[in-house]
Amino acid sequence: MIDYADLKNSGGHCLVNFKDLPDINLRGSIYIENAYHKKFNRYLRWWGWLLWKVFFNRYKYGWPELTYIPSLSKKLKKRSYVRYLFPFMSDEQLRRIPDINTTDLLDYLEDPDDVRFLKAGFLFFKKEKGNGLTVFEYYPLDEDISNLFMFGYGISNILESHEYFKKDDEEPEPSRLGHGAALFKMQSGDGTESKFPSFCEKTQAKLMLFRKQIDELQKCGVPMELLENILHENDQLSRLVIKKDNRIFLPDYDNMEIKMEPLVKAVYMLFLRHPEGIVFKELPDYREELATIYIRLRPYGLTERVKKSIEDVTDPMSNSINEKCTRIRNTFTEKFNDHLARHYCVDGQRGFPKRVALPADMVIWEE
Repeated sequence: MIDYADLKNSGGHCLVNFKDLPDINLRGSIYIENAYHKKFNRYLRWWGWLLWKVFFNRYKYGWPELTYIPSLSKKLKKRSYVRYLFPFMSDEQLRRIPDINTTDLLDYLEDPDDVRFLKAGFLFFKKEKGNGLTVFEYYPLDEDISNLFMFGYGISNILESHEYFKKDDEEPEPSRLGHGAALFKMQSGDGTESKFPSFCEKTQAKLMLFRKQIDELQKCGVPMELLENILHENDQLSRLVIKKDNRIFLPDYDNMEIKMEPLVKAVYMLFLRHPEGIVFKELPDYREELATIYIRLRPYGLTERVKKSIEDVTDPMSNSINEKCTRIRNTFTEKFNDHLARHYCVDGQRGFPKRVALPADMVIWEE
């Protein structure tokens, strides 16, 4: 519990305990408030990037993120961002994703009564205490701030105060916000090197154990590809539908359309028509079929330039087929994450048939 006397004597600076925080890294500089402050929120929403660049980015113990929770919420709810990770989510499910507000973090206070002391200010991660407890340092802003300049000056004072209290620590702790954090080297409890600092200590321990188990399985001859398949065996795939007009759709991914250049699409459709796969050295045997598919896409005929392109792409000695397969892969990875995209790409081991991994019964041709 926050001691009011200590809070008053320290000018508002105090330590705050949070219990069972969500398992994401919140070790940056976090704006917090127990009641909505219209002016401060406007400064952070419109000028947060400038405040970070001028103050936080130059600070000795600075972090790569100034965390304004509503902006983080907006990013996480962005349709393109969510759809890339979870293309199977419907618009209705997207609309149900709740907003995250500046006061929501207070729901995780160890002592709910502490909320009355936490006016508009900033939290800085200090340490993990175990049993789900996380300690933050809290520094309040002057609520009489009336303009952006004074707001920046208030932040500068907070950072100077934090540096004064931080200097007694052995070293500033590196941190990142959210998913996709860069890996840092740090020591785990047993002295071994850990590469998962963007998670709490309990999760780090699980990740270290998981990594050790993966290493042991690989030593037993289990290929990484098999391990990855196990991890993603429950991925929700969409059917792939080729319409009568040769347009390609993924109906279970919000009817997403897959667009490709004519020759790239013709190559893709060739492989879709041969789920058993095609060995690249046998591509000349498929030249006529590829030309027929292309004419379906471009019924005005084959120009000499197109004929040359079809010859090149079916020439095992040319790199044209690899370029087309790369373009096919890029088309899907631009739409959603690689673990889902790989099911729709043309792939295979060198010297063996290349094929589209999507089960044949999920490829539907509308004739």
